[in-house]
Amino acid sequence: MAEGLAVAVRAHLLDMAGDGRAARAQDELAVRRTLSIPERH
Repeated sequence: MAEGLAVAVRAHLLDMAGDGRAARAQDELAVRRTLSIPERH
């Protein structure tokens, strides 16, 4: 769980830094790692 959260935080920080492409990739990785079914959709 913590690993997925770290990836989500990284995605947010990348987005804030203006790197939308990398942020999107990290968002997709976070979705695959989450255990929460609603967050996967």
